[in-house]
Amino acid sequence: MTNEALSSTPQVRISTVRDKFNDAVQRQDFMAELVNRRLALGIKSRDVAKAMGVTPSTVSELENHQDDPRLSTVQRYARAIGVKVSFATVSPAAQGWTGLGPSAAERWLWMKAQSEAAAASVGAIRANSATDFALGA
Repeated sequence: MTNEALSSTPQVRISTVRDKFNDAVQRQDFMAELVNRRLALGIKSRDVAKAMGVTPSTVSELENHQDDPRLSTVQRYARAIGVKVSFATVSPAAQGWTGLGPSAAERWLWMKAQSEAAAASVGAIRANSATDFALGA
C-alpha cells in the first residue's frame, strides 16, 4: 500500500485525530499543573511575564491554552515560577494506551463539566456581589 493510500484510509485519519486530541489534552493538563503551582506559590502573572521577558497578555494566552506553545516557552514559564520541566519518553504499548479510550473521553467531559460549573459559580458570586453592593453590605 502506498503512503497516499495509507493516509487516505479512514482508520489512519481517525487515529491521527485521536492522537492530536490526546496530545492537546496532555498539553492542557501540563499547563494547568504549572498554573496551579504558580497560584499556590502566590506568584502574580505579571511577575511571570517580567521574568520571561514577555507581555502579561502573552502569559494569559499561554495559561488559557490559546496557543500551542514552543517547548522553550514552557521551560521559561517553569523557570519563572521556580520549577524545572523534565522529560520522559514512554512507549504507548507499555502503558496500555490505545488512543481515545473512555478515559480520555471521560476526562474531556469532566473538564467541560468543571468549566461549566466554574462559570456558574462566577455568575453566582457576581450576582451576590451585586446584591450585597445594592444593599450596602
